[in-house]
Amino acid sequence: MKATLKTSIIVVLLGVFLCSGIASAITITPDQASVRAFVSDPEPNAGDTITVSIFFQNNYTDSLIITHVGLHFSWMPTDSFYGFNLSSTPITVGAGTDYFFQQPINVKIPSTVNGAKGYYAALDGTVGTSSDPFSINSDTAQISVIGTGPTPTPTAPTSTDSNGQPDLLLYGAVAAVVVVVALLIVFILMRMKRKQPQQKAEPAATPSSEQKPSEQDFSI
Repeated sequence: MKATLKTSIIVVLLGVFLCSGIASAITITPDQASVRAFVSDPEPNAGDTITVSIFFQNNYTDSLIITHVGLHFSWMPTDSFYGFNLSSTPITVGAGTDYFFQQPINVKIPSTVNGAKGYYAALDGTVGTSSDPFSINSDTAQISVIGTGPTPTPTAPTSTDSNGQPDLLLYGAVAAVVVVVALLIVFILMRMKRKQPQQKAEPAATPSSEQKPSEQDFSI
């Protein structure tokens, strides 16, 4: 367990986990008890409020009494949680039974958050018979926040001169390419015109000096 929930966690507000009682806490393995978190939207927008439902499974040999439940997201300070303080109304989950928290936890995503963010659920409580404390965490999962905050990988800055103006060399290179392409098109068109075969005019047939037109007899 990364930290315990034995603090005054205000409902759906940020709470800070304390490390008191860890030395005497009972170690419960994942096959003995587990907690899972289900988010309402795995790809929310920055600034949205998402709801997270908590599911708890008790495979331990004794009943487990839940006193605190919370969620930690990677944009939050270390050992800080959104969650519920159930110490005044603890929930008892019998051995070999499951419990689905009827009230989900509402989490407001900061407007500056962007990209993949990890989160996990955590539970604190006591063992029913011995009252020994226990703490368990869920596996870390991820959501993908869509926003305008800082991106995980920086983008290359635009090249500028000493006065902060855009680099004119880029524009000059583009203009040169346009001129070269235009000249190439003109050259190709001229070559195509030269290669077109020209029809040669056949010389008109002239009567041979040796041939005379045939005489025709016209009767009147």
